[in-house]
Amino acid sequence: SIELDLTVFDTENFRPIKGSIVVENLKEPDKKYQGKMVNDGIYAISLPIGHEYMVKGTSVGFDDNQFNFNLTGDVIFSRFERSLALTPVRRVFEIVIADAETQEGVAAEVLITNLNREEVIIFSAQDIKDGKITAMLREGDQYEFTVRGAQGYSFFNQVVDLQTQETSEIKAELVSLRAATSIRLNNINFNTNSAELSSESFPELNRVVQLIFDNPNIIIEIAAHTDNVGSASLNKLLSDRRAQSVVSYLLDNGVPQERIVAKGYGLTSPMVPNTSEENRALNRRVEFKILDVLEN
Repeated sequence: SIELDLTVFDTENFRPIKGSIVVENLKEPDKKYQGKMVNDGIYAISLPIGHEYMVKGTSVGFDDNQFNFNLTGDVIFSRFERSLALTPVRRVFEIVIADAETQEGVAAEVLITNLNREEVIIFSAQDIKDGKITAMLREGDQYEFTVRGAQGYSFFNQVVDLQTQETSEIKAELVSLRAATSIRLNNINFNTNSAELSSESFPELNRVVQLIFDNPNIIIEIAAHTDNVGSASLNKLLSDRRAQSVVSYLLDNGVPQERIVAKGYGLTSPMVPNTSEENRALNRRVEFKILDVLEN
């Protein structure tokens, strides 16, 4: 017998792949050998000489690949090294970018980040025609879509799991930044009865920082809201502290003091009735509101 060391890798980024390796005797299909992974993407298989084999590699999210391995005739070496490249399965995915009010297509920059591996896809505003763009995304991976609107528009952010989502489209509705416009911020989280921001809040707040830099004529209010658990006075105090915590983060990242204010609303402005835990979670939120749009 000989020892076969097989390296399985991704055709696009050359990273090792975990999967399944099966070797089949071409003349005796019932005789099959399983590859044993000894390192990331490296499999060891012991095969009797005197036969011809088909080596097949499979992995979730990749097309299968195979090659023939001939051990008939004279075999000089006792160890062989081979490689097997697997091509990721990709899905055509469409991103639609529209004005939230008119539903007309608008220009924007789109950043698509693969959360499972090192892959980033970037589209400039010039790449987007009539508010639409398509990307080839890996099946089974999670992607974060960040749409940065042109001056005068909000941003959009959403995570899509292509393992569970069957549709192949998302719609990014961008809100026009006008006086009295309010936009809810996603993933702004605090511990219970705390005003300390969690680290998972930072990406969304960084997008707010960029929005303010891109629109130097807007004055905004950071508004914090609570559910109805506890007294009104304590909820008002907690929301004040949370709003100020967000403002402090923005100031630390270069936002001018004169362009931003903090205000806590406590339990006075719920989005939905506080009749369930799900509704209370919706009411515990942070928004930014356009107070004024300066002409100069």
